[in-house]
Amino acid sequence: MDAPRRRPGLRVEVGLNLVLLTVVVAALNLGIFLLLNQRDRLHSGLPLAEHSAQLIAAQLTLGGTGSYVATLAEAQKAGLGELSLFAPSGRLIAGSPAEAPEELGAVLSTRRPESRMVEGEAEVLQPVGGPGRPNAVLRLRSEEQKGEADLWTMALLHMSLSALAVLIFGTVLFQRSLLLPFERLRQAAAAIARGETGVEISEDAPAELAELAASLNQLSAALARYQERTRSQLTHLEATNAELRTAQDALVQTEKLASVGRLAAGLAHELGNPLTAVRGYLALLKMETPGNSETAEVLARCQTDVERMHGILRDLLDFSRPGGGIFTKVSLHHLLEEAARSVRHQPAFRSIRLQVEAPTDLHFSADPNRMHQVLLNLLLNAAEAGASRIELTGEVKEGDLLLRCHDNGHGIQTEQLPRLFEPFYTTRPPGAGTGLGLAVVQQVIRQHQGRIHVESEPERGSTFIITLPLAPGPSPSGG
Repeated sequence: MDAPRRRPGLRVEVGLNLVLLTVVVAALNLGIFLLLNQRDRLHSGLPLAEHSAQLIAAQLTLGGTGSYVATLAEAQKAGLGELSLFAPSGRLIAGSPAEAPEELGAVLSTRRPESRMVEGEAEVLQPVGGPGRPNAVLRLRSEEQKGEADLWTMALLHMSLSALAVLIFGTVLFQRSLLLPFERLRQAAAAIARGETGVEISEDAPAELAELAASLNQLSAALARYQERTRSQLTHLEATNAELRTAQDALVQTEKLASVGRLAAGLAHELGNPLTAVRGYLALLKMETPGNSETAEVLARCQTDVERMHGILRDLLDFSRPGGGIFTKVSLHHLLEEAARSVRHQPAFRSIRLQVEAPTDLHFSADPNRMHQVLLNLLLNAAEAGASRIELTGEVKEGDLLLRCHDNGHGIQTEQLPRLFEPFYTTRPPGAGTGLGLAVVQQVIRQHQGRIHVESEPERGSTFIITLPLAPGPSPSGG
């Protein structure tokens, strides 16, 4: 099937129509001029020639034979046209050389003038003389070529000016009425197709185009409202998805904590008593073994490993301990100082400058034992991170209590930060930690209805920030 023939653009069609209109108007003007010119020539040119011939013939009759040449010369000088005077025999008596007209005999016999148009000129044969006068015929041809040329020049000028006026008027009219409104509609449609909102089209156009512009304005407004609703829905969906992810993470974390709690309870039940017995037996053996013997060295290593096992079991018990401890009014400065005193005499802190700063009159509600455990964990982690300076500070900001533990240690890798508070995840070498310390810290902070996050860069230290309400109660979930 043949493809439909594509029409040219609006500008081309309008231009062709204007050219056609101009040609038609010019042709009409030319036709009107020719008709009017022909009418004027028929109604005025020939009668004027006849009257002129009659006057000259009268002068020739009155003047006599001797005045023929002078009378015709004066008439020609006056611009009446070409004049010739013929005898009945056809001989030229005076005037311009010319052949005798065929109607010469008819005019002499009837004494009636003969008039006609020849090649656009008026030709008149007028009898001359009368009783007692020689008979002759005057032939007059009016010279109208110059006047006709002027008329043609005027006709062409009039036709050109008319065509130019129509062309200018038509161009301005089509430009204002069609081309400009269509161009505005095209630009607006292209903007809407690109997804732009708030497109406003002027409705200053013919009725049909104004209705189309109004429809496009309504479409643009509807598109803007739709996009706004879409953005609002996307924002709502993103917020909902974030909440779902947070809830899912919390659910997974809760399940992990429950599993660890059950595991810790089982381990405490199964390993607690035997491990305590082993610790006692090792102590007895060390008391009965000389201190410088090889057996004493083996027993010391055994006791070290058993103590490590006991520490792991204690961490598990701390992690699985249900929340809802005893909340009392606690002095922030005293709490920080107690934590600092607990670690200052340990070997790892002998080369560390530990600074505590907090208001002395600030009190808040907390479980002092568990908060003490939180601060100890943070201080010990900072020491193991190679810090030479640790700052433990507290302040009130925007109605909340902010605790900061900042160190200048080796920091934490960026990819490790998201998993830092997961149970059993540790950045230390294998065997150097259980991965439960920060998980216990997070659990305790949640029991106090607070939150904790860390800011750290490799080789630039870490800052653990705890945010607590000034008057919290135990978490409803107990952890």
